[in-house]
Amino acid sequence: MMLTNKQIGKIVFTILIASLLIGVFLRSSNNTFEESELNTENIMNHIKKLSSQEFLGRQTGSTGDRLAREYIKEYFYEIGVEPAGVDNSYFQSFSTLVPDVDNEAVFIVESNVDYEEKSFEMYKDYSVVMSPNGGGINYYGDLVVVGNDFLRIDPSEIRDRIVVIEFNYLTPRVVSYIIESGGKGVLCSTDTNTFSPPKTLEKTKSFDVSGKMSESILLGYISSDVYRYFNSIIDKNENRTLSEPIGIIEKVRIKVDIDFPVVDTANILGKIEGKSSNDNILLITTNIDGLGVGTGDKYFPGAINNTTGIAIMLEIARVMNQQEYPPDQTVVFVGFSGQEQQFSGSGHYINYPIYPLDTTTLIHIESIGKETLEGLSIASDPIAGTIIKDRISMYAEDRGLKTILSRQGYGVSTQFSNKKVPSVLVSDSSGTQNSYEDNYEHVDEKTIDNAANVLLQYIKRDVYKDSRIDYLSSTEKFLLILLTLVGVLSYMIVKVYNTFPNTSIAGYSIENIFFSTPIIVIRRFFTTVLPYFIAVILLTLLANIDPGTNMKEISGKMTSNVSWYLTLKKSVLYLRSMLDFGTYQSDTVGNIFKVIYDSSKLSIALVATSLLLSSVIGILRGMYEGFRSKKSKLGSLGTLIFFSIPDVLIVLIVLFGYMLVSRQFPNVRDILPLKNFILPLFTLSIIPTIYISRITLISIQEELVKDYIKNEKAKGYSRHKVIFVELLPSIVYRIVDAIPAIMTMLLSNMIIVEYLFNYKGILYYLIYFYNRQDVHRFVPLAITLGLIYIIFTKGSQLIAKMINPLKRKGV
Repeated sequence: MMLTNKQIGKIVFTILIASLLIGVFLRSSNNTFEESELNTENIMNHIKKLSSQEFLGRQTGSTGDRLAREYIKEYFYEIGVEPAGVDNSYFQSFSTLVPDVDNEAVFIVESNVDYEEKSFEMYKDYSVVMSPNGGGINYYGDLVVVGNDFLRIDPSEIRDRIVVIEFNYLTPRVVSYIIESGGKGVLCSTDTNTFSPPKTLEKTKSFDVSGKMSESILLGYISSDVYRYFNSIIDKNENRTLSEPIGIIEKVRIKVDIDFPVVDTANILGKIEGKSSNDNILLITTNIDGLGVGTGDKYFPGAINNTTGIAIMLEIARVMNQQEYPPDQTVVFVGFSGQEQQFSGSGHYINYPIYPLDTTTLIHIESIGKETLEGLSIASDPIAGTIIKDRISMYAEDRGLKTILSRQGYGVSTQFSNKKVPSVLVSDSSGTQNSYEDNYEHVDEKTIDNAANVLLQYIKRDVYKDSRIDYLSSTEKFLLILLTLVGVLSYMIVKVYNTFPNTSIAGYSIENIFFSTPIIVIRRFFTTVLPYFIAVILLTLLANIDPGTNMKEISGKMTSNVSWYLTLKKSVLYLRSMLDFGTYQSDTVGNIFKVIYDSSKLSIALVATSLLLSSVIGILRGMYEGFRSKKSKLGSLGTLIFFSIPDVLIVLIVLFGYMLVSRQFPNVRDILPLKNFILPLFTLSIIPTIYISRITLISIQEELVKDYIKNEKAKGYSRHKVIFVELLPSIVYRIVDAIPAIMTMLLSNMIIVEYLFNYKGILYYLIYFYNRQDVHRFVPLAITLGLIYIIFTKGSQLIAKMINPLKRKGV
């Protein structure tokens, strides 16, 4: 019988479909993303430009602020990023309060007989703050230097004076005490402890007015040099005794004017439309404002804090717009203004969101560019943002980029996460203070390049869904295609042979083809070798799934921190290096071959002893129940109830019992075999004992009603002979046949027993290496465990065949 053209067409069509599918699998995605478009030099040029004197520090509401927004707008327009602001513009306008600090402030200690007149410069020697009760002052009088004893000073010593203290920060408690004591102000030195990290707060300008109240006094920070200078003046005072907790510095003039105008500014927004029909939005945000001018002709460049964030955002927008395909989701680039004013810009966006917050995720870029060995810091809220944080870190690690996971402080990402928006903050792991020295020269280009590439890897994999199998070699791709095609061909030959055994293909009998040597070899390969290889692949995939796997709802859909792209890639790389034995021989736990030997020996000893103990006790108990009165059903019911108890509960009950006994009899704790072997053995044997007992009971009940047993009894055979000559072999046959099921039971229970009893067998180390994601050691151990299972089960089948005459005859 010849195959019809239609049947041949089906076979060819199936092979073509398989080829197409494997080709699609290898190609995996049309959303190719070329991160090679990234040009770090572009980022550095943006930083140099925006931190230059032309922008004068970009203080909110200033000319520099307006110029910065225009610069970003023109660049968005130039590279083709669409407007995403209000009324199809690039802007979202708002107003905010911005303190106006006197640029010609005065701080002079006038001369007397003991010291010369000395002037101090704002943002070098001292600074003033507005929160919580800071304001301007025109003061001439005394400074009271009290160190860290200010709460012990009599209020009369503080009244109508400015107090100089040592403290970590100016807290509301400190300020309230000074106000209640009638003080005119407080200057704080935060950098007096040699063992604490430096806090040069006197070098930065503050716009923070959070908690501002109507009553204002002078609040500020002084440098450690100024504080030591004050103490040197006090030491020259011959009238001061060592027991006095205060020192007085006379004739001090401090004048600084502070106004609180409301200014107009705007956030700037551009977007790249995604191809997905859903409304999910990714916000890539940064702060665009700075501290503006200082004293004289000085200004705060704000290079690291935060022109680097603007520059990285602009370059990412350019790279994305250069791609051949659009992203899967819409990406909106946002520059928040007014951020030095209690995050006014981001707060305004949250209050008046242009895109729904419930379908938004956020990545905020801030303070990047300081040289660090740790790499880019990735922080998120502890709930929704952890998924994105983990995925950013995993993609970066895959490409050898440096990152560190850290905790999130209050900022933009916190504002959004408070509204249940999954939010991530990327920044330097070490804070950078915004001072005159924060300029272009201090930006580390390698750090910038690392940060930009970290973000692009996330965009490539999750925003563009680029999951191409680009790590397979040409040989591996060819073998995969060949294996698939051969498998499909073999399947079709078997299918045709089973359906049309008398068919001929191209003049060849399907029977001859089916039984030809090449086809037999192929079938044997697919039925014997391939299943084991697939088992190794599955083990490898399992080992490469992070034990910290998490799943949460983000933007209305369930999302996991597991990247199947990375899991598959790591698995392939491991399979590629499986035969490199050098990788198995060095680790903190020692040579893996020694670990396999030692742990296998312990596990085999535990399993074999448990199997023997369970068999003996189970058979004896089953026989006892089988020959008891049929009216007593409580024993059988008890075994069924006990059999239904969860394994974990049994282990915990044994552990709890051991604790109670050892507490009453302390010497029990010193019996090492009891804890190290006997307790695990006893716990592991409970369930198999009950199982074997049930098999024995059922066997006896079935055999006792059979004719040959009745004949034996009728001939006057003793119970002893009936049990051990006639019944016992039948029971043993059944138990040996049940060993595969018993082994499965033992191994599943051993996972709990070895882990909770700290019994360092093979399953203990399996859990240990899995938690460490040590695939090079997990997979060999898992294979060893499989071999142990096969040896026990196949050995039991061999024993069953040897001892059972029916099996020897093939019955």
